[in-house]
Amino acid sequence: MNLGALYALEFFVAYNNSLGTNQGNKLMSFLTSLFNCSNLQHLNLAMNHFKGFLPHSIANLSTKITWLDLQDNYISGSIPRGIGNLVNLQTLFFLSGNMLTSSIPNSIGKLSMLEILMLDKNNISGEIPSSIRNLSRLGTLDLSTNMIEESIPISLGNCTNLLQIHLDYNRLMGEIPCQILGTIPTIFRQLKGIQELDVSRNNLAGQIPRFLGEFRFFQYLKLSYNMFDGEVPNGGVFTNISAFSVVGNTIIYQNKRSRQQVKLASPLQNKYLRLSFGELFQATNGFSPSNLIGEGGYASVYKGILNSDEQIVAVKVLKLHERGANKSFVIECEALKNIRHQNLVKIITACSSIDFTGNDFKDLAFEFMENGSLENWLQPSLLEQHEPKNLNFVQRMNIAIDVACVGQSSLDELQQGWTKIGVEIQMRDCLFIKVKWWLGGY
Repeated sequence: MNLGALYALEFFVAYNNSLGTNQGNKLMSFLTSLFNCSNLQHLNLAMNHFKGFLPHSIANLSTKITWLDLQDNYISGSIPRGIGNLVNLQTLFFLSGNMLTSSIPNSIGKLSMLEILMLDKNNISGEIPSSIRNLSRLGTLDLSTNMIEESIPISLGNCTNLLQIHLDYNRLMGEIPCQILGTIPTIFRQLKGIQELDVSRNNLAGQIPRFLGEFRFFQYLKLSYNMFDGEVPNGGVFTNISAFSVVGNTIIYQNKRSRQQVKLASPLQNKYLRLSFGELFQATNGFSPSNLIGEGGYASVYKGILNSDEQIVAVKVLKLHERGANKSFVIECEALKNIRHQNLVKIITACSSIDFTGNDFKDLAFEFMENGSLENWLQPSLLEQHEPKNLNFVQRMNIAIDVACVGQSSLDELQQGWTKIGVEIQMRDCLFIKVKWWLGGY
């Protein structure tokens, strides 16, 4: 109990002994004796017989401490809120294998230097605090074998250096946020002798790391059905198209011999937002029938919400099994690149990709407008008679004037495009389609 007199003490390591007793709170007395050790950096009391509550006064230990290990004892109580005072905790924070209860305090987010957090094999309850987003240097998180509830917070996605997450044997609910499954970690760069790698059918995102093209011994690389975007690297395994698979992503592969792009991310110009099939799938709740807002001969239209900025969109999915749908898609994209008008619904992006089953997928995404189509306003169906939609004469005149302002040249261009694929369409029909977009349809 006189160790506190050693003012210059920096390291105290006494793990795997029989210190403490099964009776009384010797841990509190011992830790209290260390409060004067202002240079203490490393404290390891793991695998002993310390019993009793984790003292709140632990927050009074040296702020220089980087390593704290109290695992495999008989420590009970809750993690003190003042734990956030130990701002230099860095290499280890081990409280595994004890009898801790209550929830993880929000103050854990103040430990911004933390690299490893081990709280497994306790009786911790509550939810994972959102403040965990501040632990940007965290590489290992182990909260397994507790009673943690609710869902995995999206904020965990801010911990971009995470390599290990252990959440098994808890009471978690809901979906696993795609934000916590990020890109392939750069530590993979050290696997120089790797021959095969299969990370298909996950939620990996971002660009494919170029260092994968530096591995000399790669025989096969499978990155299929993720959320990768951008260009495929052009070195190493990527020079042999039969040695890697990237289907089910939104990417560009450049064949050096033919200098042709065999997979286009989007037929529209680069200034438009780029969305993958996975993002659109998520935005429309898996293209759920409950999100269906319209259907035509060549396409079905779904309401969706983009996770990136919570923008509401109308996603027009082409029925590629219908003859002429592919040509219609290309022609519509070309027309939309050249036509700009205040009365036309804004195009957000186009996606030409592959779905999760390996089939071609094409869509156009527009701004969503709430008021439905002009057709339902002018000729409401019998099912809508209980909620009549009325347009007076002045409103109808204003609509006609605005339609006329779309411009004859733009309509002629659309007319020519549809005629190319053998579809005769009268100008009044073309006007009607544009008016429907203007008023708030798809």
